[in-house]
Amino acid sequence: MVSYVPLPVVGGYLGFVGYFCIAGGTALAAGVQVDTLVSWMNLLAWEPLIKLVPTAASITVLMLCVEHVRHPLALPGLLTTIPLIFHLVLWFNGWDLERAQHAGWVMAPTAGISNCWQLWGLYNLQNGGLAHGVNLGAILSQLPKLAGLFLVVCFGSCMDVAAIQSDMPTPLDFNRELMTVGVSNMVTGALGAGYTGSYIFSQTVFTMRQGVSSRGNGLAVAVVELLVFALPFSVVQYMPNFFFGALLVWFGIEISRDWLILSYRKLSRAEYVLLWATFVSIMNAGLELGIAAGIVMATLYFAYQYAQSQVSSLRQVAARSGRTHMYDTSSTLDLLGRRMAVLRLAGYVFFGSSTGLSNQVLQLAARMLQERAEESRQHEEWALSAEQRDVKEADLNGRSDLLGSASGAAPVPVSTSAPATLAVAAGPQLGFAITADGSSPAAGVGDAAAVEAGAQSHLLAAPQLPQIRTASGGDSGDGGISPAERHWRAAAAISHAPIVLILDFGSVSGMDSTAARTFATLVSTLASQNVNAIFTNLRRPDSRKLLEANGLPLRPYVLSPVRVPSAATIAEGPVGAGPHGSGGGETCGGPNGTGSEVRMGSGKPQQLQQQQMAADSPLLRPSSGGCWEFSSAAAAVRCCEDAYLALAMAVGLLPAGPSQAASLQQLLTRNLREVFPSVPSDLGGLVGELEGALTRRQLQLGDALYGAGAAVREVYVIEFGALVEEEHYEGGVRVGSREHGAGVVVGALEFFLGRPAPATVRCSSAAACQLLCISRGTFARLMAHHPRALAALQVLLMRSACLDLASAQEAANHGAAA
Repeated sequence: MVSYVPLPVVGGYLGFVGYFCIAGGTALAAGVQVDTLVSWMNLLAWEPLIKLVPTAASITVLMLCVEHVRHPLALPGLLTTIPLIFHLVLWFNGWDLERAQHAGWVMAPTAGISNCWQLWGLYNLQNGGLAHGVNLGAILSQLPKLAGLFLVVCFGSCMDVAAIQSDMPTPLDFNRELMTVGVSNMVTGALGAGYTGSYIFSQTVFTMRQGVSSRGNGLAVAVVELLVFALPFSVVQYMPNFFFGALLVWFGIEISRDWLILSYRKLSRAEYVLLWATFVSIMNAGLELGIAAGIVMATLYFAYQYAQSQVSSLRQVAARSGRTHMYDTSSTLDLLGRRMAVLRLAGYVFFGSSTGLSNQVLQLAARMLQERAEESRQHEEWALSAEQRDVKEADLNGRSDLLGSASGAAPVPVSTSAPATLAVAAGPQLGFAITADGSSPAAGVGDAAAVEAGAQSHLLAAPQLPQIRTASGGDSGDGGISPAERHWRAAAAISHAPIVLILDFGSVSGMDSTAARTFATLVSTLASQNVNAIFTNLRRPDSRKLLEANGLPLRPYVLSPVRVPSAATIAEGPVGAGPHGSGGGETCGGPNGTGSEVRMGSGKPQQLQQQQMAADSPLLRPSSGGCWEFSSAAAAVRCCEDAYLALAMAVGLLPAGPSQAASLQQLLTRNLREVFPSVPSDLGGLVGELEGALTRRQLQLGDALYGAGAAVREVYVIEFGALVEEEHYEGGVRVGSREHGAGVVVGALEFFLGRPAPATVRCSSAAACQLLCISRGTFARLMAHHPRALAALQVLLMRSACLDLASAQEAANHGAAA
């Protein structure tokens, strides 16, 4: 377990060991007691100061020798020379050893046994051996002290091993080192010839720093110590006190300098503060309590850092479902989809990180609310500017008519405020009415709600109007809507588009009760700001129980399949099967699966169903409180996209009933008139030329269009139904499945670049999927006989490619920002 002791705690312990060596060496050399900070004042006397002079000189010589002399015999020779010089000085001054001992320069010999073999007599083996010579009661009374001694030696040995490891570049086997200490103590105790102890880590560290790595060094130390033990006299009585004191102070200075000063290079600032805090704790509370305090402080610092890392692990990811759309639908999602954000959480969410996570989510919600208000105001200003421009053009046209003819009509005045009240009807999928505050009214969804956008007091001077595309196409006239009308509708859609935050718990390993309570409070706070929270990938049952127990009920959102039109129904006109035009798969229902099939009409059963769906919208909080829960973030994003598209239909940015089918004439009309507004509405000639060159292909549910690695020999345009590109890996990176709906071009990249298909593409719609097939022969025939039709087809393909490029660039930018 010692390997888990934080390095700042070990450093604080070593700093204390250094200080202890300095204090002990100084006290030994000066002959005074130094055990507290106040006791250092005992050195301020003449006699201690005199004794410290040779101590300081010895320390200086030792440090200079180690620093500048590299010969292996330099330090041993110096250690031998210092005592010899001391005895020469005694002889020169006429002092004998007894006088030096009396003056405190040398330790006096202790009374006791002088011959080592006499120690074994203490075992009292006479008179019958241990059975009669040992007092068992005395042994039992010593057991608590033995246990305490065992713990102290173990603790000290562990810290010594950790100290040695801190200076070694290679890892130590801590268990083996501790076993060595244990066996050594057992042998010492059995021989009765010493005390319990551990490594002399200071000698070990200095030996390593001198570059000595041979086992002969340890053998030499053992032999010399054994000889010293066997001598019939004490060697210590011939050594001056300042010599031992100088060695201790030297060791202490080196250790303290390394850990209390130079360690800032290998520790962070916070860890360096922890090291000093541990050192101060040991100085004031003792070794055991001080180290325990250091471990507690290091643990608290780790908890803080871990909490910070968990807060930073809240990451916003791309909020797209993996479906591809036609240009008008995709543009609408670009406009309204920014009201939705997917936040991916990771790690363990606990009391230390939940508050930070909540604050980040609230900051993001506030920023999204502000952006929504600014974008809505921007479109209102663009609309007012466009109205002013139309008034000026109408006035100029009226004046030219008056000059050219007497029957000129007067210009029609244009209001400086928003157009007349927009009747926001219930969409076929979402089915909720929009009130002025963006909430869902309690009345029936069939009743239209008034949306009124306030006029702004100032206008942008000649703004560059962005194109908010609609299915009808065109800027004005010929079935289109004017730029001003388009911006008013965009402003209404943006201002009433609910903010949705999708919290993805797929990478969360767990949470505690404090975090669950924080999330419950967060959802309530967001709801008070008209922001809806959705939970996804909440796989751990214990986390779900904690959330519900802390006042956050989760309502699973069920995805229900919808019917798709057959080939025979395409000619009958659009069907209201869904706003996304995907042609199959899953669509958003309610918790009870209420979205199985929605038919257009005004009957009472449909109104009741729409009211139920309004209360169960993924964009709004469940009527019973809490929040929606989805099995995956992609499913939540998909339902929210459908709801945003329904909102776009409600304000007129999309047709009231977009079809899951896109005929060739519809595709040409939409794409050509978006790029070239002056294109005539009758494209029958171009359609006829293309119909003669193109072929069609039908797929049933599960049929493969082409497999992974296959050569793609045709470009496909989906007329109705849906295709799914299966999940696959590209360059070791997993690429999720993508669904393609009506009007989407499939296989163009592989066809024009000659690349093999990266994944299998299958039909995913319940009914048949019909495709327009464009082969190389088709391009050749059109180039030779119908160049105008080929140009129209190229516009269709180019717009699809540009849309894919824009989506890829947006995903790349989002990933780089994350």
